[in-house]
Amino acid sequence: VLDAAADELVVAGRKFQCAVSIADPSEFVALGTHLLWDHAPQPVVGRRAIRRAEAPAGETPDAVAASAMAGLGDGTSPMELETARYGAELELETELAGAQLGTYLHRCFELLGGRPDLGSRLRQITGVEMEAPSQERIVAAVARFEAWHRRRLGTESVMREWPVLAVDENGSVVSGEADLVLQTPEGVWVLDHKSDRVDDLSATFRKYLPQLEAYATALREEGRTVAGIGINLIRRGEVVLMRAGRAAIEPLRDGVRARVRNGASAPRVP
Repeated sequence: VLDAAADELVVAGRKFQCAVSIADPSEFVALGTHLLWDHAPQPVVGRRAIRRAEAPAGETPDAVAASAMAGLGDGTSPMELETARYGAELELETELAGAQLGTYLHRCFELLGGRPDLGSRLRQITGVEMEAPSQERIVAAVARFEAWHRRRLGTESVMREWPVLAVDENGSVVSGEADLVLQTPEGVWVLDHKSDRVDDLSATFRKYLPQLEAYATALREEGRTVAGIGINLIRRGEVVLMRAGRAAIEPLRDGVRARVRNGASAPRVP
């Protein structure tokens, strides 16, 4: 039983102090068996829009997902890349393809990187049926990658799926999760796993450079020294690296800023 009185609500005989407003019934309008509050109509476009519409171009978005920045670079910034192979190409017998396969491989590298003992339980954890030979190849690939970065970069500690949040020069909130942030003697390395089958390593790195730089910028704003960024091409068993200071980052940022303002990135986040 509910009973509303001034500044209190009575529920089953118990009184609770709260602000109570008694509405005038004349302010309600009947619609079938429902009562709707008589208020101003919803805006047509905006955060509370009742129908989808194109946001105005040329405005700074409230928020941008770092992953949505892939491909937004100017395509001309000079890069000095290093490549390193840690294993053979990863051949799998599976019906998974595209985003599904990519999500599965990311999950495997996340899980097994920190807990190699979970290799025999991948099926139960991920819910993905994978032939034993293919699963064994994935377990071996993760082990080789983990050994490689500890040996090559001198990794002291690893942060996996590290959340990053920063405000860029436009005032937009940039958010995302870096697959790997490796603490090394020279600073942190930001690495992202990519499951694409690629031939042109330079073009592939350039595609993901804005995303990686967004992560690196957020980490710098946390006060960390960023030693470099890179991508782990899982299917190739190869890593592409770029050390800090090895690219003309300002032209890259200018290109990203311009294209984000012109609506090339993900839509506004409500």
